Amino acid sequence: MTYNKCLLADYLSKAITKDRLFYKQKDFFEKNNINLILNKTVEKIDTQNNTIYFDYNSNNNQSLTYDYLFLGLGTNPIIPDVPGIKNLEKIFTFQTYEDILKISEFIKKYKKLSVTIIGTGLTGVECSDVLSGMNLDINLVSKHNRILANLIDQAGSKVLEALIKDKKVNLLKEEILAKIEANKKSKYLLTFQSGKQLETNIIIFAMGTKPNTELAEKSEIKVDKGILTNDYLQTNIHNIFAGGDVINTKDILTGKSTKSNTWPDAVNQGIIAASNMLGDKKVYPGVLATISSHVYNTTFVSCGPVTNPPEGCKIVIKKDSNFYHKYLIQNNILIGFLMVGKVDNVGKLRNDILNKTQSPYFY
Repeated sequence: MTYNKCLLADYLSKAITKDRLFYKQKDFFEKNNINLILNKTVEKIDTQNNTIYFDYNSNNNQSLTYDYLFLGLGTNPIIPDVPGIKNLEKIFTFQTYEDILKISEFIKKYKKLSVTIIGTGLTGVECSDVLSGMNLDINLVSKHNRILANLIDQAGSKVLEALIKDKKVNLLKEEILAKIEANKKSKYLLTFQSGKQLETNIIIFAMGTKPNTELAEKSEIKVDKGILTNDYLQTNIHNIFAGGDVINTKDILTGKSTKSNTWPDAVNQGIIAASNMLGDKKVYPGVLATISSHVYNTTFVSCGPVTNPPEGCKIVIKKDSNFYHKYLIQNNILIGFLMVGKVDNVGKLRNDILNKTQSPYFY
């Protein structure tokens, strides 16, 4: 069934119920005359005959024909190929509902656990935040010199890192996992490239994701790290469209190809692709990457190129003991902003960027 991945951390912490996580129930599909097919794997697309095949390599293969096809294939978590990875009793990630159930069941078995989270992007930080409130020993490992390296600059990261340390989370920076060894008492010994070592009961990988493009690649659909689409979210096959994490899209500010991994963008792409398949032509304008979350009792919002400002832009910083704000101005126009704590006027600021509104209030 369909569920909101953005709420997985809230579900693990019991902040929301299962009904809130699974926002479309079976009766929705029945009432809207949608044939919902579960527990089937599409293994082949015949683009010449407009046919998809389920379980193609088995004796129970089935097929469906289509007039138009939409690919929302999503991503898979990255698991490092390091010595000892195959010795893990279970490989934990923080990507799906099933992942949350596995983590929850494992934690219930023991009164005191050491948990190591590899990766400090949004998924890893949200995971550490939830688990830090469960009487567990948490290690959070980053290969970068700061957390949320693709979303927040050095100064903004320091604000959150102080809160992380207040929660007694052991934050390790600039460390890359090199080896995993099975140890006694249901523990693993992790060795990093620096030579540093630590013991842990459970390892959760939050090292990012890779698009599920294999099916598209086998079907003559053009791919370059993600599925390639035009302004109508149409692939090179005229009656096949795609959207969500699996596609490359256009950065509104630069016009360059980029990835969009946010829930609102995926929803918008699905709506626009559906309209185009029905003959109601709509252009997808591209993405203005805007990421927000509430972690360690603090809200942050990152919008635009805040970690890699373009040359020549003006940077305006506003900060106090409990917040850090950063604004990027180019030709008197706002092109990006970062807020850690004291978040306000996000909608207006984002509209200012999209509408290229003059921004005299920053001077």
